[in-house]
Amino acid sequence: NMTDTYTPISGLEPNKTYEQVFLVSKVVSNDNMKHASGNFAKIILKDITGELPGVVWNYNDGLLAEGDYARLAIETKTYRGDLEFQAQAKDIVPCNEVPINTHDYVRGISETALNDYVCEIENTITGLDDQHYRDIMCNAMHGLDILHSLRESPYGLDGPMAYKGGLLVHIAHAIRFSAVAIQHATELEIPINRSLVTAGCVLRNIGWHTTTIFKGNSLRARDAYYMIGIQRASARYIDHLLLTCENAIQVTIPEAKKQALENMCSERANIRTLEGQIVASADQMADILDFGAAVLQRKQNSHWSDDLFVGHV
Repeated sequence: NMTDTYTPISGLEPNKTYEQVFLVSKVVSNDNMKHASGNFAKIILKDITGELPGVVWNYNDGLLAEGDYARLAIETKTYRGDLEFQAQAKDIVPCNEVPINTHDYVRGISETALNDYVCEIENTITGLDDQHYRDIMCNAMHGLDILHSLRESPYGLDGPMAYKGGLLVHIAHAIRFSAVAIQHATELEIPINRSLVTAGCVLRNIGWHTTTIFKGNSLRARDAYYMIGIQRASARYIDHLLLTCENAIQVTIPEAKKQALENMCSERANIRTLEGQIVASADQMADILDFGAAVLQRKQNSHWSDDLFVGHV
Protein backbone atom coordinates (compact mmCIF):
# COMPACT_ATOMS: atom_id res chain seq x y z
CA ASN A 1 0.00 0.00 0.00
CA MET A 2 2.97 2.30 -0.43
CA THR A 3 2.53 5.10 -2.92
CA ASP A 4 5.27 5.43 -5.53
CA THR A 5 4.99 9.18 -5.15
CA TYR A 6 3.15 11.09 -2.45
CA THR A 7 1.84 14.59 -2.89
CA PRO A 8 1.51 16.24 0.55
CA ILE A 9 -1.73 17.93 1.43
CA SER A 10 -0.07 21.35 1.29
CA GLY A 11 0.92 20.57 -2.31
CA LEU A 12 -2.53 19.58 -3.58
CA GLU A 13 -4.01 21.92 -6.18
CA PRO A 14 -7.68 22.69 -6.86
CA ASN A 15 -9.64 21.12 -9.72
CA LYS A 16 -7.40 18.10 -9.99
CA THR A 17 -7.71 14.36 -9.34
CA TYR A 18 -5.34 12.51 -7.02
CA GLU A 19 -5.14 8.82 -6.16
CA GLN A 20 -2.88 7.90 -3.28
CA VAL A 21 -2.83 6.72 0.33
CA PHE A 22 -4.19 9.21 2.84
CA LEU A 23 -4.39 9.22 6.64
CA VAL A 24 -7.91 9.71 8.00
CA SER A 25 -8.04 12.26 10.81
CA LYS A 26 -11.79 12.45 11.41
CA VAL A 27 -14.99 10.73 10.26
CA VAL A 28 -18.47 12.16 10.78
CA SER A 29 -21.32 9.91 9.66
CA ASN A 30 -24.87 9.58 11.00
CA ASP A 31 -28.42 8.77 9.90
CA ASN A 32 -29.17 12.40 9.11
CA MET A 33 -26.40 12.66 6.55
CA LYS A 34 -28.34 11.76 3.42
CA HIS A 35 -28.54 13.22 -0.04
CA ALA A 36 -30.59 12.52 -3.11
CA SER A 37 -27.71 10.42 -4.38
CA GLY A 38 -27.33 8.47 -1.13
CA ASN A 39 -25.60 8.60 2.22
CA PHE A 40 -22.47 10.66 2.68
CA ALA A 41 -19.80 11.26 5.32
CA LYS A 42 -17.65 14.23 6.16
CA ILE A 43 -14.00 13.22 6.28
CA ILE A 44 -10.82 15.06 7.22
CA LEU A 45 -7.54 13.79 5.80
CA LYS A 46 -4.22 14.87 7.28
CA ASP A 47 -0.47 14.62 7.08
CA ILE A 48 2.42 16.55 8.60
CA THR A 49 1.75 19.48 6.25
CA GLY A 50 -1.90 20.06 7.12
CA GLU A 51 -5.50 18.84 6.87
CA LEU A 52 -7.97 18.46 3.99
CA PRO A 53 -11.73 18.33 4.64
CA GLY A 54 -14.13 16.72 2.24
CA VAL A 55 -17.13 14.52 1.52
CA VAL A 56 -17.34 10.84 0.63
CA TRP A 57 -20.53 9.97 -1.27
CA ASN A 58 -22.49 6.71 -0.95
CA TYR A 59 -20.71 6.09 2.32
CA ASN A 60 -21.38 3.03 4.48
CA ASP A 61 -20.71 3.21 8.22
CA GLY A 62 -17.50 1.49 9.26
CA LEU A 63 -15.70 1.96 5.96
CA LEU A 64 -13.21 4.36 7.54
CA ALA A 65 -12.21 5.22 11.10
CA GLU A 66 -10.01 7.86 12.68
CA GLY A 67 -6.39 6.78 12.37
CA ASP A 68 -6.97 4.57 9.31
CA TYR A 69 -4.84 4.67 6.21
CA ALA A 70 -6.72 4.22 2.93
CA ARG A 71 -6.17 4.67 -0.77
CA LEU A 72 -8.60 7.29 -2.06
CA ALA A 73 -9.29 8.72 -5.48
CA ILE A 74 -10.25 12.32 -4.75
CA GLU A 75 -11.26 15.38 -6.71
CA THR A 76 -10.19 18.71 -5.25
CA LYS A 77 -11.99 22.03 -5.44
CA THR A 78 -11.96 25.41 -3.73
CA TYR A 79 -14.88 26.48 -1.57
CA ARG A 80 -14.89 29.92 0.04
CA GLY A 81 -11.16 30.14 -0.45
CA ASP A 82 -10.34 26.78 1.16
CA LEU A 83 -9.36 23.57 -0.57
CA GLU A 84 -11.77 20.63 -0.19
CA PHE A 85 -12.23 17.23 -1.78
CA GLN A 86 -14.93 14.80 -2.76
CA ALA A 87 -14.73 11.07 -3.36
CA GLN A 88 -16.93 8.05 -3.99
CA ALA A 89 -16.99 5.24 -1.44
CA LYS A 90 -16.48 2.67 -4.21
CA ASP A 91 -13.08 4.25 -4.93
CA ILE A 92 -11.79 3.78 -1.37
CA VAL A 93 -9.54 0.86 -0.47
CA PRO A 94 -8.63 0.64 3.26
CA CYS A 95 -5.01 -0.29 3.96
CA ASN A 96 -4.29 -3.26 6.20
CA GLU A 97 -0.77 -2.06 6.97
CA VAL A 98 0.86 1.25 7.78
CA PRO A 99 2.49 2.58 4.60
CA ILE A 100 6.25 2.60 4.31
CA ASN A 101 6.23 6.37 3.91
CA THR A 102 4.45 6.76 7.27
CA HIS A 103 6.51 9.82 8.21
CA ASP A 104 4.90 11.78 5.40
CA TYR A 105 1.77 11.55 7.54
CA VAL A 106 2.90 11.65 11.16
CA ARG A 107 6.00 12.94 12.89
CA GLY A 108 8.19 10.28 14.33
CA ILE A 109 11.15 8.01 13.84
CA SER A 110 11.52 4.50 12.51
CA GLU A 111 10.85 1.36 14.52
CA THR A 112 14.53 0.48 14.13
CA ALA A 113 15.56 3.75 15.75
CA LEU A 114 13.05 3.26 18.58
CA ASN A 115 14.41 -0.25 19.17
CA ASP A 116 17.91 1.19 19.36
CA TYR A 117 16.76 3.67 22.02
CA VAL A 118 15.07 0.86 23.96
CA CYS A 119 18.27 -1.19 23.92
CA GLU A 120 20.33 1.84 24.97
CA ILE A 121 18.11 2.51 27.99
CA GLU A 122 17.83 -1.19 28.89
CA ASN A 123 21.61 -1.66 28.80
CA THR A 124 22.08 1.43 30.94
CA ILE A 125 19.59 0.17 33.53
CA THR A 126 21.00 -3.36 33.73
CA GLY A 127 24.47 -1.85 34.20
CA LEU A 128 23.57 0.22 37.28
CA ASP A 129 26.04 -0.38 40.11
CA ASP A 130 23.66 0.33 43.00
CA GLN A 131 21.84 -2.91 43.79
CA HIS A 132 18.68 -1.25 45.13
CA TYR A 133 18.20 1.12 42.22
CA ARG A 134 19.04 -1.67 39.78
CA ASP A 135 16.36 -3.86 41.39
CA ILE A 136 13.83 -1.03 41.24
CA MET A 137 14.47 -0.21 37.60
CA CYS A 138 14.67 -3.84 36.46
CA ASN A 139 11.33 -4.42 38.15
CA ALA A 140 9.99 -1.42 36.24
CA MET A 141 11.20 -3.01 33.01
CA HIS A 142 10.08 -6.57 33.62
CA GLY A 143 7.23 -6.13 36.09
CA LEU A 144 5.58 -2.96 34.82
CA ASP A 145 6.81 -3.12 31.20
CA ILE A 146 7.97 0.47 31.39
CA LEU A 147 10.00 0.51 28.17
CA HIS A 148 6.99 -0.59 26.10
CA SER A 149 4.91 2.16 27.68
CA LEU A 150 7.59 4.76 27.01
CA ARG A 151 7.81 3.84 23.33
CA GLU A 152 4.03 4.24 23.02
CA SER A 153 4.01 7.72 24.59
CA PRO A 154 4.49 11.11 22.94
CA TYR A 155 6.28 13.96 24.68
CA GLY A 156 4.11 17.01 24.29
CA LEU A 157 0.69 17.71 22.80
CA ASP A 158 2.21 19.04 19.59
CA GLY A 159 5.60 19.92 18.24
CA PRO A 160 8.58 17.82 17.22
CA MET A 161 8.26 15.20 20.00
CA ALA A 162 4.50 14.66 19.80
CA TYR A 163 4.81 11.26 18.22
CA LYS A 164 4.61 7.70 19.39
CA GLY A 165 7.89 7.06 21.22
CA GLY A 166 8.75 10.71 21.75
CA LEU A 167 8.90 10.23 25.52
CA LEU A 168 11.34 7.34 25.10
CA VAL A 169 13.59 9.44 22.88
CA HIS A 170 13.50 12.37 25.31
CA ILE A 171 14.49 10.14 28.23
CA ALA A 172 17.37 8.64 26.27
CA HIS A 173 18.61 12.14 25.48
CA ALA A 174 18.36 13.16 29.15
CA ILE A 175 20.39 10.09 30.17
CA ARG A 176 23.10 11.06 27.70
CA PHE A 177 23.34 14.56 29.14
CA SER A 178 23.43 13.19 32.68
CA ALA A 179 26.30 10.87 31.74
CA VAL A 180 28.42 13.93 30.94
CA ALA A 181 27.68 15.42 34.37
CA ILE A 182 28.41 12.10 36.08
CA GLN A 183 31.77 11.88 34.34
CA HIS A 184 32.61 15.43 35.36
CA ALA A 185 31.66 14.76 39.00
CA THR A 186 33.81 11.63 38.99
CA GLU A 187 36.82 13.55 37.70
CA LEU A 188 36.32 16.15 40.45
CA GLU A 189 35.99 13.32 43.03
CA ILE A 190 32.53 14.53 44.05
CA PRO A 191 30.61 11.70 45.74
CA ILE A 192 27.54 10.92 43.64
CA ASN A 193 25.16 8.00 43.21
CA ARG A 194 25.29 7.43 39.47
CA SER A 195 22.47 4.88 39.58
CA LEU A 196 20.13 7.38 41.21
CA VAL A 197 20.81 9.86 38.42
CA THR A 198 19.96 7.33 35.72
CA ALA A 199 16.82 6.17 37.52
CA GLY A 200 15.74 9.77 37.96
CA CYS A 201 16.13 10.51 34.26
CA VAL A 202 13.84 7.60 33.41
CA LEU A 203 11.18 8.33 36.03
CA ARG A 204 10.99 12.12 36.14
CA ASN A 205 8.68 12.53 33.15
CA ILE A 206 6.29 9.64 33.66
CA GLY A 207 2.57 10.17 34.01
CA TRP A 208 0.41 7.97 36.19
CA HIS A 209 -3.21 8.87 35.43
CA THR A 210 -2.98 9.56 31.70
CA THR A 211 -5.77 7.75 29.85
CA THR A 212 -4.91 8.74 26.32
CA ILE A 213 -6.05 6.67 23.35
CA PHE A 214 -3.87 7.11 20.28
CA LYS A 215 -5.25 7.33 16.78
CA GLY A 216 -2.84 7.28 13.89
CA ASN A 217 0.15 7.88 16.18
CA SER A 218 -1.27 11.24 17.27
CA LEU A 219 -2.65 12.53 20.52
CA ARG A 220 -6.03 14.21 20.71
CA ALA A 221 -5.64 17.53 22.49
CA ARG A 222 -8.91 17.11 24.37
CA ASP A 223 -7.40 14.11 26.17
CA ALA A 224 -5.01 16.48 27.95
CA TYR A 225 -7.74 17.02 30.53
CA TYR A 226 -6.99 13.62 32.01
CA MET A 227 -3.27 14.21 32.42
CA ILE A 228 -1.76 14.98 35.79
CA GLY A 229 1.12 17.43 36.17
CA ILE A 230 4.71 16.31 36.07
CA GLN A 231 5.49 16.31 39.82
CA ARG A 232 2.41 14.57 41.25
CA ALA A 233 2.19 12.13 38.37
CA SER A 234 5.77 10.94 38.67
CA ALA A 235 5.57 10.71 42.46
CA ARG A 236 2.53 8.44 42.28
CA TYR A 237 4.19 6.23 39.73
CA ILE A 238 7.35 5.96 41.82
CA ASP A 239 5.36 5.07 44.94
CA HIS A 240 3.62 2.30 43.01
CA LEU A 241 6.91 1.11 41.55
CA LEU A 242 8.62 0.92 44.95
CA LEU A 243 5.73 -1.04 46.43
CA THR A 244 5.58 -3.57 43.60
CA CYS A 245 9.35 -3.96 43.67
CA GLU A 246 9.45 -4.78 47.40
CA ASN A 247 6.59 -7.24 47.01
CA ALA A 248 7.96 -8.87 43.85
CA ILE A 249 11.51 -9.61 44.99
CA GLN A 250 10.98 -9.52 48.76
CA VAL A 251 13.51 -6.79 49.53
CA THR A 252 13.41 -3.76 51.79
CA ILE A 253 14.53 -0.58 50.12
CA PRO A 254 16.16 1.90 52.53
CA GLU A 255 13.92 4.85 53.30
CA ALA A 256 16.64 7.32 52.35
CA LYS A 257 16.84 5.83 48.86
CA LYS A 258 13.08 5.93 48.49
CA GLN A 259 13.00 9.60 49.46
CA ALA A 260 15.89 10.42 47.13
CA LEU A 261 14.09 8.78 44.20
CA GLU A 262 10.77 10.47 44.97
CA ASN A 263 12.55 13.82 45.28
CA MET A 264 13.59 13.47 41.63
CA CYS A 265 10.13 14.48 40.44
CA SER A 266 9.89 17.65 42.53
CA GLU A 267 10.04 21.13 41.12
CA ARG A 268 13.59 22.26 40.52
CA ALA A 269 13.60 24.61 43.53
CA ASN A 270 12.52 21.78 45.86
CA ILE A 271 15.07 19.17 44.79
CA ARG A 272 17.38 18.54 47.73
CA THR A 273 20.04 16.28 46.21
CA LEU A 274 22.91 16.85 43.83
CA GLU A 275 21.70 13.87 41.81
CA GLY A 276 18.26 15.43 41.48
CA GLN A 277 19.69 18.71 40.26
CA ILE A 278 21.71 16.84 37.64
CA VAL A 279 18.56 15.06 36.46
CA ALA A 280 16.60 18.32 36.26
CA SER A 281 19.45 19.95 34.32
CA ALA A 282 19.76 17.00 31.93
CA ASP A 283 16.00 17.03 31.41
CA GLN A 284 16.06 20.73 30.54
CA MET A 285 19.04 20.34 28.22
CA ALA A 286 17.16 17.59 26.37
CA ASP A 287 14.18 19.97 26.12
CA ILE A 288 16.36 22.65 24.57
CA LEU A 289 17.55 20.34 21.81
CA ASP A 290 14.27 18.49 21.31
CA PHE A 291 12.03 21.55 21.24
CA GLY A 292 14.27 24.50 20.53
CA ALA A 293 14.86 27.62 22.55
CA ALA A 294 11.15 28.51 22.71
CA VAL A 295 10.64 25.98 25.50
CA LEU A 296 12.74 28.10 27.84
CA GLN A 297 10.35 31.01 27.56
CA ARG A 298 7.41 28.72 28.33
CA LYS A 299 9.17 27.41 31.42
CA GLN A 300 9.97 30.91 32.63
CA ASN A 301 6.29 31.81 32.28
CA SER A 302 5.23 28.66 34.18
CA HIS A 303 3.08 27.46 31.28
CA TRP A 304 5.44 24.84 29.90
CA SER A 305 3.68 21.84 31.50
CA ASP A 306 0.67 22.55 29.28
CA ASP A 307 2.82 21.55 26.33
CA LEU A 308 5.20 19.04 27.88
CA PHE A 309 2.84 16.62 29.52
CA VAL A 310 4.19 13.31 30.69
CA GLY A 311 3.47 10.10 28.83
CA HIS A 312 0.79 7.53 29.62
CA VAL A 313 2.59 4.75 31.51
